[in-house]
Parts: sequence; structure tokens; C-alpha cells
Amino acid sequence: MEFARTSPKSLKLILTARRIDTLKQIAEEITKEAGTGVQVLPLQLDISKPDQVRGFVDSLPAEFKEIDVLVNNAYGTQDDDVRSCGS
Repeated sequence: MEFARTSPKSLKLILTARRIDTLKQIAEEITKEAGTGVQVLPLQLDISKPDQVRGFVDSLPAEFKEIDVLVNNAYGTQDDDVRSCGS
């Protein structure tokens, strides 16, 4: 939330998680607090599914494809081979 408060007026913020309902609620809170200068796009993404991760950027709307900052706050286990998603 702090990033959205102090960002330039043209911030595009993509929120991802497995639970879209939670993301939509957070997106509403950010828009309410930060104003219309921040565009928030909540998207469902399960990082334990490599195909979802591989196709993520390509599936974004054109106006969100240029990513300046990426914050990954996901958790995986030894069984999750997310490293192979970049190949």
C-alpha cells in the first residue's frame, strides 16, 4: 500500500495470488486510498503451476506488460520446481 501512496500518478500495479476474491478486495482498498492515478489489476495466479507462470506476462493486457518493479511474495516447497519456469 505504501508504494501506491508514494508512487507517480501513472503507477500500474498487478496483484497476483490464488484467491481472486481477496485480491479484488485489496485492489478496491488501494484504489480508494491512492486514487485514480493508480491502476490496479488483480489476477489469479498459482505459482505451483509452471504453465501459469510461463504464460503470465504474455496474458497481461498490453498496458500492463512493461514491468518496472516486480515483488515476489510467494511461497513454495521443495516439491515446487518454479525455477524451471524460466526455461
